[in-house]
Amino acid sequence: MKLLAIIDIILAILFIYFIFIRGYILAKRKFKCLRCGKCCGFIVNLPKEDIEKIKEAGYKDFIEGKNQLKKVNGYCIFMTLDKGICSCKLENSVKPQICKNFPHKRGLFGRKADYRCSSFCKFN
Repeated sequence: MKLLAIIDIILAILFIYFIFIRGYILAKRKFKCLRCGKCCGFIVNLPKEDIEKIKEAGYKDFIEGKNQLKKVNGYCIFMTLDKGICSCKLENSVKPQICKNFPHKRGLFGRKADYRCSSFCKFN
């Protein structure tokens, strides 16, 4: 019976580490983007302020559904690919805040790293 209790404790510690602690540890490390474009495949919900900024920059028909960035072939409509390097058509002043901040996001206890960014996890 003691063995099962020890296993339960170990599993609880691992759960806490991977769900809460790991992202905060990664967020403190320096990030270097590889421009792989993986993040451009995520679903991005835009606030009204970002939608208005992009519209003012002259872009039209970039929203699908209620407030999600439109995708072409599974990637953001603004993503460009040149010789295997991804970049964004939008200038930094127009780029949505969620894209500027990626792979960092707000967590329960402060800034947290998004574990879906493989270059962030690989090079830090």
